[in-house]
Parts: sequence; structure tokens; C-alpha cells
Amino acid sequence: MRVNGGHQAAETGRVTSWFLLAICAASLIGAVTVQRGASESTPEQIVNELMVAVSEKQETDIERLVAALQQRGEAAISAISAALSQADDRQRTQLARALGGIGGDASTSLLVAMVAHTSSPNAAARALSALQNRPVRRPLSSGELSALVTQVENSSAVGAGGAARVLANCRAVAPEKRLTPILERFKSELLSPSPVDRGAGTAGGWRKQRNREMVDPCPWSGWGYIGCR
Repeated sequence: MRVNGGHQAAETGRVTSWFLLAICAASLIGAVTVQRGASESTPEQIVNELMVAVSEKQETDIERLVAALQQRGEAAISAISAALSQADDRQRTQLARALGGIGGDASTSLLVAMVAHTSSPNAAARALSALQNRPVRRPLSSGELSALVTQVENSSAVGAGGAARVLANCRAVAPEKRLTPILERFKSELLSPSPVDRGAGTAGGWRKQRNREMVDPCPWSGWGYIGCR
């Protein structure tokens, strides 16, 4: 009986092992199938899925789909551009995130256009953030230039600093048009500081923080402008 019992236990162990192996194999096949399906999706399909995920607040899917668009690179720009006209502010914000991870002049150009879309403020802010370290080589439309200048003139010190960095990098815009508003805002901050987060500590530390936000767009030496050519 002990021999039979041991034999039965061994058989049970083998069956259990095969069962677990089958489950692992099925899971692996399923994962490969899902990955293959995602890799075979067109940018248009990914964008459509992203729009639905944003509408339904499916955060995990949003992250996955934004990453998938970024992996497509410039091949995804046409699909993103086509979706912008029908997207709401939350959807446009995620599309701006995707564009922020795609290099090149085409994505930069589309991000500049998004900055001027004032009816989508969150998306415009995301696009502005993505642009701050990029050269903008194409000419700006009057609306795009106006949107950047308005942000330099009227935003908080932090927001104005970000807009100034982008405006300074717009190489196809005449220097006087892009640099004059930056200089004027910089002077106004020195003469009449705007309020910023005072959590840094002393008033001196706060003043340095504010000035740094406005100085950072370009290298300065006193009042002499030496950068952003």
C-alpha cells in the first residue's frame, strides 16, 4: 500500500507539473499575441484607441498607447494631426504628450500649432513644455507668434520663462519680434516683481528664483543679450 501510495503521489505530482506548464505556456502565447497585435496596429488605430481610453479614463491603456505612438516616431504624426481637430482638451493633452516623445521638425511644428490653440489650455501648456529645448525652424503664423508673446507678457514668472525659451528658439522669426517681449518682461520683473511660490524661504531666495526663471531662456550678461541666435 505504501508503494502504491508513493506511486500515486508521484503521478499526481507529474500531472500537476504538466498542468502548471500548460498554464504558463498559454499565458506566454497570450502575451506574445497581444504584443504582436499592438505592434501590427497602424498609427491611426492606436490614436483611435487612445481617444477612447482618454474618454473612459483608462490610465494604464493611456500610458501604453502614448508609448506606442512614440515608438512609431514620425510615422505617427499624420494620424495625430488628423485627430486633433476632433479631440477635446484631455485628448489633445495626451496627443501632445505623444508628440513630446517624437523628435524632428514635423512634431515640433505641430506642437507649435497646439500652443496657439487657446481653447485647449492644458494641451497648449503640455505642448509648450515639450517645446522648450527644441529649435523651431519654420516661420510662425501670426496666431502662433501672438500666443507666445501673450504668454511671455501676461503669464506668471514661471510660465513666462517657459514661453520665452520657446520664443527665443524660433529662429525664423525676426530677432526684434521675438526678443523685444522677452527683454520687456525681464525688465518689468526687475522693476516690479510678480508673485511666485515663496516656499523657497527668504525673500532673497525668492527673488533669485524669480529672476532665474526669466533669465534661463537665454544666456545674459547684465543687459547685454548674447544668446538665442
